[in-house]
Amino acid sequence: MSNKRFKIHACVAAGVFLLAVGLLVLYLSASPAVYSEKQHLSRIRKRAEERFLDEGSEFTDLEVYPLYNEAERLELVLIEFEPYGYVYVQISNNYLKWLTRVGMYMLSENHPPEPWSPYRKVDGKEEYFLDENGERIYYTDSQFKVAGIENERRYALRVYKDERDKSPSWIPAVKRDEQYLNLTSGELFDYKPGVYSDSYATMRCGFIPKPDFDL
Repeated sequence: MSNKRFKIHACVAAGVFLLAVGLLVLYLSASPAVYSEKQHLSRIRKRAEERFLDEGSEFTDLEVYPLYNEAERLELVLIEFEPYGYVYVQISNNYLKWLTRVGMYMLSENHPPEPWSPYRKVDGKEEYFLDENGERIYYTDSQFKVAGIENERRYALRVYKDERDKSPSWIPAVKRDEQYLNLTSGELFDYKPGVYSDSYATMRCGFIPKPDFDL
């Protein structure tokens, strides 16, 4: 092989190597697994402060809380605002951010905060809680704050409508011995992955992979 051809091959090999390194760095920077739970919470808090606590904002402060699944893995993050309001955040893969413009953290579609009503499922129908005047109850704080949850571990448990459903709903919950307390309905229940949302009251927060919901 001539010296010239050797140099060409060497340059090509070096280019392929640098491309591989670049793709590896991109992959690692886009993967949620790179960051610890503490780092995720810190990153989300910083972004939320920049987005929601600017001058003229209706919010004066915020706090972030991890929400775990039944396997004790971080599932969602809750942002509580002061003096009222909340929003949920999903930690998702963003390997294609350069194509979709959607990053690692997605806000739930209920932002700005919308009121929610506590309810239970009775024979497949929603039965809303009423106040002393017979009016449907509404809250502007999260299910956890309304329930007075402070130093307990918070959970977000996935449920699906049926086996074809690819978009889960979540039950906001805390543990009570071997059971969970559903903070939307106030009911104790046993949870198993794969249960259907038609049987349980959920917190109805969806996540849409669009730039408007990117945190």
